[in-house]
Amino acid sequence: MKNSKLIVFLKTLSSTEMREWGKYIEANSTKNVESTMLFFEYLQKQYPKFEEAKIEKELIAEKLYPEEKNGVKKIDNLIYKFWSILENYLVMKEIENQPRQKELFLLDALKYRKLDKYFFKKADELEKEWTENIKDGAENYLNLYKLKMGKLTHSNFKEKKNVDELRKAERDLEKHYLSSRFIMNAGTVITKEQIIDKQVVRRIIDIDKLIELVDQKEICKDGFLKYYYEVYEESVKEKFEIKKLKSKIITYKNYYQSLSNSEKIDVSNILLICLLKHYNNGNLEALNEIHELNKFMAEKKILIGKNYTIEIPNFHSIVNIACAVGKTEWAISFVDNYKKYLKTEYKEDVVSIAKSSIYMREKKYEKVLQNLAQVKFQYITDQLISRTLLLISYFELDNYEVMFINKTKSFRLFLLRNKEISDKSRKSFNNFIKYINKLYDIKYKNGSHKIKLIKKEIEKENEIVYKSWLFEKINEYEKGSRL
Repeated sequence: MKNSKLIVFLKTLSSTEMREWGKYIEANSTKNVESTMLFFEYLQKQYPKFEEAKIEKELIAEKLYPEEKNGVKKIDNLIYKFWSILENYLVMKEIENQPRQKELFLLDALKYRKLDKYFFKKADELEKEWTENIKDGAENYLNLYKLKMGKLTHSNFKEKKNVDELRKAERDLEKHYLSSRFIMNAGTVITKEQIIDKQVVRRIIDIDKLIELVDQKEICKDGFLKYYYEVYEESVKEKFEIKKLKSKIITYKNYYQSLSNSEKIDVSNILLICLLKHYNNGNLEALNEIHELNKFMAEKKILIGKNYTIEIPNFHSIVNIACAVGKTEWAISFVDNYKKYLKTEYKEDVVSIAKSSIYMREKKYEKVLQNLAQVKFQYITDQLISRTLLLISYFELDNYEVMFINKTKSFRLFLLRNKEISDKSRKSFNNFIKYINKLYDIKYKNGSHKIKLIKKEIEKENEIVYKSWLFEKINEYEKGSRL
């Protein structure tokens, strides 16, 4: 039963959703309610781990229904029933999270039942509200199109159906398509080096012909579509202008509430990647801007997904950036406030690694070693960060030279052999190992004459992790504090 569809889906529910689903099962069960709820209560006790030994059908049947002749068949029937109820529950949750879709469903119901008076009154109210109060970003244009077409195609729509009215509705559809493409294209352009098929890149980023189809950019002067277009224009430039990028971030912070949840994340990620490119090109100020944007996203809960969780790479990135700009107190606060949004099975390890990152920036290297000794390394990002923190700690502490040398060798082998690591990440971590080894030579082999050369090499290197720490060490050596 471990790999059954039901268990796989149940693992994605939050604890609140698990309780809600139990109530939903009870409300939608008309027969054998007691035995049905008995099965649910057993599953709830196994949530969220669902250990294989405890969810075998035979074991459950024996524990819950010992008097049944064919208990396993009963379990099979309950699994089928639970899966059907779970599907309906998930759909219900999605409708709850999309109030404007819910309103469109209501209009369909009114139309189907020929409640024309209520239909047109409701449709007019919604059109006025949705035009004045923009929500869900690009999705708002699509909702307006559906709403207007619902009225125009109604058999009892008495107003004159002319080309202008239809064109207004179609314009909303065009706005939705263009705004969605702008955001998708911007994200594709700034990460195009990750796409192997250059023909795909060319096809995706060539959007000028689309704009020509809608009045040669005139449509792009409309509200948020203008903003999407400007973000796209900024992303296609070979060199980003930091001042213009800052203005886009300010606009985003002022109007983010009008975007859909996915657009909030998409736009913020595009802005973050643009800032990161600035940083990799030598603009150290961009790192502070990244932290400020991360801080805004954390405060506004933009980082939280639909299932009330935060992605582990995002969690680590935010902590590491905060530490890199010297905001360790904020990083501690972030870990304390956001750890509840980590998936239960990874939480303990991720928090330990995040705290180790903070200890490292506070130069508490012995604590880093003690903390990481308890980590189980269940997630690939955890392993990469932990190995890097260990390497830095061995580098900084006295009498750990042998450990440092052994760790660099084992880290390289890990990067070479592990197929889960992307080529980009593999290159970034290998470059870090390369340059920390060069710093090791400066520290122990009197290679101080190479400091300026190494600094220039790192400045030119775009694909490298912990760049700020490397610069920090180089600055120390340049000042002669460690020589």
